[in-house]
Amino acid sequence: MRRRVTPTWELVASAAIVALAASTAWFALEGQVERRKQAICLSSLQRIGAAMRMYEDDFDGKLVPYALSSQNGGKRFTSLVYPYLSDASVFHCPADHLNVSNIGAGGVYGTTYGVNWYISGLAGSYGSTAYPGKPRTAVLDPGHTVCLSDSAVIATSTMYLPPTKWSENAKLAPNADIYYFYLPWDPSGWTGSGLALVRPFPRHAGRLNVAFYDGHAETISADRIPTKPTDQGQPGCIWDNVAG
Repeated sequence: MRRRVTPTWELVASAAIVALAASTAWFALEGQVERRKQAICLSSLQRIGAAMRMYEDDFDGKLVPYALSSQNGGKRFTSLVYPYLSDASVFHCPADHLNVSNIGAGGVYGTTYGVNWYISGLAGSYGSTAYPGKPRTAVLDPGHTVCLSDSAVIATSTMYLPPTKWSENAKLAPNADIYYFYLPWDPSGWTGSGLALVRPFPRHAGRLNVAFYDGHAETISADRIPTKPTDQGQPGCIWDNVAG
């Protein structure tokens, strides 16, 4: 009986089909992993947002500052809201590059989530001090104003590019304690040490997770990050303390 020899083109075609199927399966799996990371991140921001509201209730309606002044121990916002969470893992986005083994060491809860520098400023103790903290009522539209955002230390080589082209500073990323963010148009965000380059960062396939002052969280597109001073105060700008 004559043995059939499979033509070379059939072997090549079969190999190509197998390779295509494997590639499709890989990208599908990779997409599922990324969607899961994004979902965990969004849930974490929702939980932190709820904790911040509880903190405000306990401190006479004062906003959670990004940090307390040094005269009051210099605590970051993560340390202030941790008692309402009791789970330091929420400060870490699964898609970031933070060295999570350091979270909680010495009572410091490092994070890649930044508080809105322009609204939730530095505070002292809640009394008649120089930094009493802003009242919750100072936020004119809590449901449309960003309180907390996915953030990163931006590599200086990409800082002038559109947000989707930004990359993280690989050297600083593992140990960066990001607890506030600047916006790209702000010159003060371009000076000083590497941490001064911290910005809202679209680490989820061109999108980023944010929490609002009313406690809810959303995933938004990177094109909503204002890159020019004239973007501020415009209708729909969610980074400003404006009504409407």
